[in-house]
Amino acid sequence: MQSTVQPIPSERAKWVFSLQWFALVQGPRSPALNLLLQRNRPDYLCFSGHTFHSVGLYSEALPKHVEAYSAALCVAIAHPHKSWLFNLAVSHAQHWVVGVHEGAVISGTDRLYGSAQEAQAHFELLQQTYPHAERVKQVPGATEFHDWLRGLSRPNARLRPYRRRRWHWSVLSAVVASVGVWLGWGQSPTTPTLSAEQVQQAQAARRAFEQAHALNGVAGLRNALDVLENLPLQPGGWQLQHSLCQPLQSNWQCAVKYRRAGPASNNLTLEHALDSTVTLQFDNLDEATAFWRFEMNQQPLSRTLLQYRRRNERNLFSHLQFVQTAFNRLALSSAQVLQPPSSQGQEPSPDSDNSLFLQRRWFSQGPMRSHYMLLPWVGAFRWEQIRLQWHPNAQPSLQDSAFILTVEGYLYELVDQTVYPTQASFSYPLAWRDPIVEQWGRS
Repeated sequence: MQSTVQPIPSERAKWVFSLQWFALVQGPRSPALNLLLQRNRPDYLCFSGHTFHSVGLYSEALPKHVEAYSAALCVAIAHPHKSWLFNLAVSHAQHWVVGVHEGAVISGTDRLYGSAQEAQAHFELLQQTYPHAERVKQVPGATEFHDWLRGLSRPNARLRPYRRRRWHWSVLSAVVASVGVWLGWGQSPTTPTLSAEQVQQAQAARRAFEQAHALNGVAGLRNALDVLENLPLQPGGWQLQHSLCQPLQSNWQCAVKYRRAGPASNNLTLEHALDSTVTLQFDNLDEATAFWRFEMNQQPLSRTLLQYRRRNERNLFSHLQFVQTAFNRLALSSAQVLQPPSSQGQEPSPDSDNSLFLQRRWFSQGPMRSHYMLLPWVGAFRWEQIRLQWHPNAQPSLQDSAFILTVEGYLYELVDQTVYPTQASFSYPLAWRDPIVEQWGRS
């Protein structure tokens, strides 16, 4: 684990790396910000961006006399236009990857790595997501990293302590009442104490749920499209028929069917034409299956900033309706409630880690090129399978192509009432206003 705090040479201050950055699609006044603060309970936070916005959260205590500055926010303030990707050596043993888009730190970046290989792998993934971004792999000029970063430092890059909600008499009364019930003052039955074994079973069930509903959204679809687009069509005299890509642990596995196209082709010609990393299985004298495995880049459901049902129905659905004519079929089912198990084996409560999710079945079929238009909107998706059919004699049109793709998966959302509470019936309001949030929203 790399240190996230480093001293600024000759200064009584420190730079902080590896904040958790989240995009704020609707700006600092978005209800999503209050949801983030409630869930993460950070010790410090900072905001970046003007046209686009993001918030950085830091959850480690810092000495009171130390002035802490976000290194990523310093870089973002200095690059307010275009997209920028940085892969810089902080020292011989530390490498820093950060991305900036229109002055806002990109979520998932601002990471320190202990090896250049790990940093380069993250950097290459960012290049795929932001192909037109400016790339910086060494500190400009002949300056050292710390001198360069100090030159970018600004007072408004300082981390702000997060003022958590203060206790009110109403809350204190509720606590006293709860203690009274626990001591037997009332007649309400107490919650049974769980054994260590039961807690372990509950935590295992929670981990299994997270694994079963890991999201592979943008990166998963982009990686699959890139591989399918570059499949050999007629290697060694064999002809591609179709392929099926499915998740295998944390990777994609694509089974590609080939068929002999002429008497001069044989198993040896196919082996020589394909890369040595491809696994071949010969089904019979005329058919073979080639297996490609590649990274899917999935992340747990609980660590993804999901949208809410009504917001998706306005924004996501409108975009899908706009591009629908480029597909043979584009469909989303009605939303189904998905209740994750508690990591503590308890009944779900509004402020626990048991937020209710919604799940919609996804189905799309159309030209491969049409699916590239979905990439900006599929961050909250889990792809189950991707099928490719090759029709070499097809006549290209808006809904027809030589490469027809069928994609199946799920869209995940949040239940509306967890973000749009009614003042009368919701007992755990998320729409309270923090002074720091309000000050930023007015600026």
